[in-house]
Amino acid sequence: MLVLAMGLVFAASLLLVVVALAIVWGLRALWAKLTGQPMTPWVMRVNPSAGWSRASQAASRWQPAAKQPKGHTNTGRDLADVTDVQAKEL
Repeated sequence: MLVLAMGLVFAASLLLVVVALAIVWGLRALWAKLTGQPMTPWVMRVNPSAGWSRASQAASRWQPAAKQPKGHTNTGRDLADVTDVQAKEL
């Protein structure tokens, strides 16, 4: 019974939002007709490249740093301290 009541409250709230938007849309159309101006549509401009660049920049922050090229052993570690490694013949 509680689930049914919650569903009805949710449906009623959605209906109220739709009715409120319809009233606002109607008032805009009426105002445009009274003033003789063309009714401009509500638009939300989306730039897909901006979203892509933002996502790629966010992803690049979490990627590990690039490895150093071979021959560079500037890790700051002294390899003479390593004693438990045995070299293998290739």
